[in-house]
Amino acid sequence: MTNLEFLLQKYGPLVPLADVVDIFHADLAALRGALKRKSGLGAILAPAKTKMGRRIYFKSLILADILDSRGGE
Repeated sequence: MTNLEFLLQKYGPLVPLADVVDIFHADLAALRGALKRKSGLGAILAPAKTKMGRRIYFKSLILADILDSRGGE
């Protein structure tokens, strides 16, 4: 099963911020801080980020590409 298939099966086309924390094994506060900066993980996740109202989601297709390029970490 590819990363994209896994993400789509488990989360659908959009992954909530709380689940991205689990995927990348990060701390929620640290990830929120990284998203505000334009370097590091924040810069890597920026293309996948989308907002719906006040909630932040990430596109599964782009997250899968990120995971594939990082070697599936």
